[in-house]
Formats: sequence, structure tokens, C-alpha cells
Amino acid sequence: MYYRDSQLSNSEIQKYAVGQIFRSQTFVDVSNFAGKLTKNSRFIFATNKAAPLYQVNPDTEKWKLHTINANSYFKVLDIYKKDDKTQFFLLHIPANGIDFFRNTVL
Repeated sequence: MYYRDSQLSNSEIQKYAVGQIFRSQTFVDVSNFAGKLTKNSRFIFATNKAAPLYQVNPDTEKWKLHTINANSYFKVLDIYKKDDKTQFFLLHIPANGIDFFRNTVL
């Protein structure tokens, strides 16, 4: 599991829906450090493809910085809201598995 906290507007939060599959056009910086929520939204990524950048740049070891490749696909498995905080649970899926995951309920 990897984590990314973000400050999102309500309109940005509303763009996500359970079951949705989307592609990230950029690299996604994530951490395996699950500390206290620092923004109004947290993305939790289930993946085995996050590259450990902190091993290349020891200055980021405190945060255990990782990255997920650009053009990666994710399926929204759950959205949890409490007060003014939102948590998104995302599954990283391979491009050749999009049809399978589109038609599968997890």
C-alpha cells in the first residue's frame, strides 16, 4: 500500500466514482509512510509497481518516496468520507487487464 495526500476542491473530489477506471498521464509520487492525514484527501494505492526513489536520493528516505509510472491505470475501489476528509482506495491495474477489471466487481 502506498499513500498520497492532496488538497482537492469539492469539484475535483466529485470527479471520482467507485468502479471508475482512469489513466494517470504523469508519474505519481507516493509514499509507503501512512502517517497522519496532512490534506483534505488521501489516495491509497494498492500496487506492486512503485519504484523506490528514496534509494536513489537518500534525502527523501524520511518519506520513503516512491513513484508509479506515467500512463498507469487505476480502478477506484472505494471512496470513504468523514467530515471534510475524503479517502480514495485505488487498485493499480495493467493496461492489458482493463477489460477484465472493467467487468469485475472487487
